[in-house]
Amino acid sequence: MESKETVYSRDCSEKTILSFLIYNENITKEQVETIFSYITDDMFFGTVNREIYKIFKEVYNQNKQIYQTSQFFKMLWQICSLEDNKLLLEIPDIESYWSPTPTLPFWIEKVQNNYFSYKYSTLSSKEEFQKLLEFENKISYTQNNSETLSAEEDLANYEKRKESAVFTSYSSINKYIGSLQGGDMIILAGSPGSGKTCFMLNLALGMATLGKSIDIYSLEMPPYQLRQRIICSQASIDTIKFRNFTLTDEEKQRYKKYVDNDFKKLNINIYKKQIITMEEIRRRTLKSKADLVIIDYLGLISGDTNKSSYERYSNISRDIKLLAMESNKPIIALHQLSREYDKRDDKKPRISDLRDSGKIEQDADFIWFVYRPSLFNDKEPETDFRFIIAKNRHGETNKEIRLMFNGAKQQIQDIRGYINEVYNTSKT
Repeated sequence: MESKETVYSRDCSEKTILSFLIYNENITKEQVETIFSYITDDMFFGTVNREIYKIFKEVYNQNKQIYQTSQFFKMLWQICSLEDNKLLLEIPDIESYWSPTPTLPFWIEKVQNNYFSYKYSTLSSKEEFQKLLEFENKISYTQNNSETLSAEEDLANYEKRKESAVFTSYSSINKYIGSLQGGDMIILAGSPGSGKTCFMLNLALGMATLGKSIDIYSLEMPPYQLRQRIICSQASIDTIKFRNFTLTDEEKQRYKKYVDNDFKKLNINIYKKQIITMEEIRRRTLKSKADLVIIDYLGLISGDTNKSSYERYSNISRDIKLLAMESNKPIIALHQLSREYDKRDDKKPRISDLRDSGKIEQDADFIWFVYRPSLFNDKEPETDFRFIIAKNRHGETNKEIRLMFNGAKQQIQDIRGYINEVYNTSKT
């Protein structure tokens, strides 16, 4: 018996294709015929989805031109009887899957992969296998649309990616990671109290200052607390004094001045809903114009409670990676360390310390850790903050970068002398 997640994933893929056909006002004849060429009726598992797909093809074949949504609905009304209106009831749900920036090749491949994965699992003979394999080779979107670009096209794509690339405001970090780009999944983890959320907010603030738009899903802290942290860090206000309600009049004015003059200009969107599923995050992300998405944190995303912890985290991890590719945006997800971490004398985080790390390690393009030695050794300076690149699919790995930490003001900054030392060393 198939899992609920498998059935749900198939339904999402099918409805996304249908939403592209029904609600895309700018759809072209070539796009419609591409879908018809690579997705057959029986690739739709959902009975209602399949019937709607058939109706659409009938409407399109009658007109042989870019259709209008009104034509589709007219045909739908004619086919549906008053006694059987299931198709009509599904339309509002399909609309919710529509995105202004859909990735058509991605979803064609996903519908095909769902179909062939299922069909291969039901075969009972070598002849059936060979027949299905021949059909797959003939209709496979991936095989029939392999990308071969000229040097000019490569350079044109290079310039487009350059415009959408997201850099941090930390020169020392950019030296090793370059930039974050569409499709990247980044895991940011650390022990409790190590400054994960503080570093996440400093990252977001720096990127927003550089002109990028950031969406933050804060599932652990209320949005107003994150907002206050950002403002206090930039207005140089002690966050403890803010929480103790002991701000001076001068500090209150400084807080207000920063909000009025600077904070309002930053495009940082913190979503209020704190109980949220991956599907809700997906829908919002596809409709958002944000350059980067941050989720704080992975373990708090609602999922199937009947699954084991490993299975649940694996499913969420894969969904985040797929969303990064589908939306063509980098996504940073904060994560916890496992309890085994506490049993080790050396407290510097490792990939194996990630909670249920197997699938997460496989999906992530970057794995970053934050580490404060003073948490485990009171002789270490409280200002010492370490940023560790444990995995880097696009460059150097196992790099440790020192930063300056100010807990009272929630600031994490480059150490200028250290940066110069790194750059000078690299030149010799």
